[in-house]
Amino acid sequence: MWLLCVIGTVSCVEPLTPPVHVALEEPPPGCGAMWEGKAAPCPLQLWMREHVSASLADDNYPALADALTVASKWSPDPEWEWEAIAATGADAARRGDLQDTKQACRTCHLRYRAIYKQRYRPRPSPV
Repeated sequence: MWLLCVIGTVSCVEPLTPPVHVALEEPPPGCGAMWEGKAAPCPLQLWMREHVSASLADDNYPALADALTVASKWSPDPEWEWEAIAATGADAARRGDLQDTKQACRTCHLRYRAIYKQRYRPRPSPV
């Protein structure tokens, strides 16, 4: 289909493109539900990516220490050693000790990641 147009004294002939139907992308499902072959990220996971992982990737140890300090206050169970482990990681980040910081992260993840995902996954992020 062609469109004939006249603009002032200049005329033009252009192809007329029919409107394209834009398929709306389906919104991601709730936290933990399968979407595009993976579990949709949850509040803590997103917060950790934005604050802890980003600071680590940028070698921004002061921001990493701050993020781990916030994370230390977010233990879902008072019996867990989450706060102490995160505080240890924050102290190591303040010293610029990457190895000890990562060790604190590994310790917490090995101890609590599975049970956290099972029981507390949809819990709102710390801030």
